Amino acid sequence: MDDNLNLFKGYDANKFAYIGLKDNLGIATAQNVALMEILKNSTCDTDEVIFFDQDSRVNKNFINDLSKSYRTLNHLNICAGLLGPLPFNKNTGESYPVKSKVTERVINQLPNNYIALDCLISSGSITSVGVIKKCGLMKDELFIDSVDHEWSWRVLSHGFINLLDTNISMGHLFGDGDIQFLGINIRKGSPIRYYYSFRNWFYLFRLEYVPFKYKVNTLIKMPLKFIVYLYVFDRKLIRFKYMSKGIFHGIINRLGRY
Repeated sequence: MDDNLNLFKGYDANKFAYIGLKDNLGIATAQNVALMEILKNSTCDTDEVIFFDQDSRVNKNFINDLSKSYRTLNHLNICAGLLGPLPFNKNTGESYPVKSKVTERVINQLPNNYIALDCLISSGSITSVGVIKKCGLMKDELFIDSVDHEWSWRVLSHGFINLLDTNISMGHLFGDGDIQFLGINIRKGSPIRYYYSFRNWFYLFRLEYVPFKYKVNTLIKMPLKFIVYLYVFDRKLIRFKYMSKGIFHGIINRLGRY
């Protein structure tokens, strides 16, 4: 497999480090390889780490604005674990709905442009070396899907808060886009992606720090999603196969790469 090093021709090699894995080891492992390299070379717990997916789009001031926002929270003595931007659909320009707000937690000193959340998507989010040291690396066994959610909840369990800055935006696309069904936007992914979705939900059910409300909602919605996905998406037979196997492997706790 090509290591894609040719993509970096013309860039100053002293300003970045590229590690080609030459195989699909999953997003969690890929992030961990980079994080271990950062931890090895970091000299300060306040060093910042920003995550990006390949399909996110930002303006030229994005990193500076996000870093400044994160440092502002630290100056206010707010223990920010993760800070992310307001994502919008890069194809339509519409903002994605803000979910998982932390309504029971009152943060008096929090400026109006910040929203406290249970979890954030990893792309476009910023954290620090100190937070990573305290909370640990991503869970390789998840491979893909729910990796960012699990880590967000783990960050919360260590006493930090996760925030979204509504003054900073980022173009992004979840999955392969949305399909409307009965007025509801349903996120479409590749058939095998649903294997990991269904399987990893069972993994999350077993974790104490995953919110009970999330577990109940997911358990209720799981059979509905199974039926709706088969109804609205193409390649129904292979989707049925992957979702069914995901449920089975989730029950018997088989993890890692499919």
